[in-house]
Amino acid sequence: VWIGGTSDVSVSQDAGATWKTKEGFVPKPGSGSGRIIDIARDAPGQGYLLALDGTVYRSTDFGYNWSEAAPDYEPADWWLAYTANEGSIPWEGMVALAAPGNNLGTVVGIAGIIRYRNVDGTWSDATLPAEITTTTGLDDGTNEIFGLHYATETSGCAVGGAGLLLHTTDGGLNWTQVVTGLGDDLSAVYCTETDAWVAGSHGEIYTGSLTAE
Repeated sequence: VWIGGTSDVSVSQDAGATWKTKEGFVPKPGSGSGRIIDIARDAPGQGYLLALDGTVYRSTDFGYNWSEAAPDYEPADWWLAYTANEGSIPWEGMVALAAPGNNLGTVVGIAGIIRYRNVDGTWSDATLPAEITTTTGLDDGTNEIFGLHYATETSGCAVGGAGLLLHTTDGGLNWTQVVTGLGDDLSAVYCTETDAWVAGSHGEIYTGSLTAE
């Protein structure tokens, strides 16, 4: 069992009877937070932690030790901040992590970022539809991405601002847009290979087919 907190993670290997705390997840300069915001397991005893500042940590020994992967950001851009519907978010504001399969990972950020983990442990930018552009300025609040879910190792969905729903069938390398007709921001998603359920910003839950691309 892993529980993330502010710059630390607690690990239990006896169903929560005892805990050990790993501290020292230090945020990048100027990023504002080393808070662990998401956890995902890709195989027994191994998985990832995602920090708000965009750093991904990986453990292969049941969570006792964590190694920092290649930085999930461009070094020259660490100082940037973006204003989105959830307020001022340090750096790209990475908000969700998923591990669809062994040694695989995908992260999404509030600035319209999706990145996937290569088998060699490096991270690459996913290919998004041409009409989906990365947030580039302090006041550009479009194309935010808030939620992520995988149904299988290859099929997954991401949701974001103004009814944005994206679908991948190759493990996060390439994404297509699904037309939802929704204007609300979508904060969470669950999907199968053919259908999706999404949560709106005002408490609504919508469902629909992923074939309307």
